[in-house]
Amino acid sequence: MIEARLKKEGVPFELLPTGQYLDTYNFAKDIELSKYSVLVCCGGDGSYHEVVNGMLNRADKVKIPVAFIPNGSGNDLCSALGIYHSLDIALNYIVKGECIKIDTVRVLSDHESEDTLPEGNDRLNYCRHMMINSAVAMPAKIANTAIPMKSCCG
Repeated sequence: MIEARLKKEGVPFELLPTGQYLDTYNFAKDIELSKYSVLVCCGGDGSYHEVVNGMLNRADKVKIPVAFIPNGSGNDLCSALGIYHSLDIALNYIVKGECIKIDTVRVLSDHESEDTLPEGNDRLNYCRHMMINSAVAMPAKIANTAIPMKSCCG
């Protein structure tokens, strides 16, 4: 349905399927962004946060708009943005190129500054940018320990 709508509207796109945890983070961190005008993430809140964190951890600091298509169990971010669980609403925004700016909350754990953080994917253990449910009580370390429970608890 997504591909059909984008083709119908004449929107060029490239699909990058994921296979494991942090694929979306690494895509956003490492992809050649000059080839794109928007990075679209189809998934849930975890996927959205991986994409945004990957974008904000790029070595070249390049950023482009990020669009979200709700396909998760909760979709809190999309609901907060008025997209709810609607593929059609999300695709309407993408096709129109409609953008808004949203803030992130950066949580830094066990380090005084980002200068002392490890490189690569280990950085996420100590620094995360969050767009929803942001609190000091939910630092990156706690979020990482919940990954094995995702299959049973959503």
